[in-house]
Amino acid sequence: QYENYKDVLGAKNMPKSFDKWQNLKYNEDKSGYEELKGFYRYKGANPKASRNDYLCAAELHRLFPQGTFHVPAKNIDVSTLKFDDTHINKEREHKVTEAAAKEYIQNAKVSRTVWQGQFERYYSINGAAYVNNENNIIRTSFAKEEFKGDAKEIMEVLKKYGI
Repeated sequence: QYENYKDVLGAKNMPKSFDKWQNLKYNEDKSGYEELKGFYRYKGANPKASRNDYLCAAELHRLFPQGTFHVPAKNIDVSTLKFDDTHINKEREHKVTEAAAKEYIQNAKVSRTVWQGQFERYYSINGAAYVNNENNIIRTSFAKEEFKGDAKEIMEVLKKYGI
């Protein structure tokens, strides 16, 4: 188990020796081992994630328990996405172009899977875009000037972790 964790997490994220690993796992305060175990699981689902990414995602999940956060954001091929201009601009008056919405997705620092995987919400420094995965469409998008509520808090947590 020690070697497997070391392979997945990298030696720099692990106790320096097997003895220290055993001490962490069986003798020390369990929170250190639980955090390491959580990072291991997170890294398995998000291979490009760093420990800092994991800590950021864990804090986001504590603040917003619904859905799953991905730091870095989940990859998606934006060239295949349709754009719901009627909903985004005519109904919601967000004044976002298709190119801007795709840029928000491509430059997203975090994404959040919600509604049992039906939607992926992407948050970048410049704006956010919500993708309906079933229909492969950008359902809504808005610029950073419209960040409020969850979006604003998410960006504050990203800033806290330097992401």
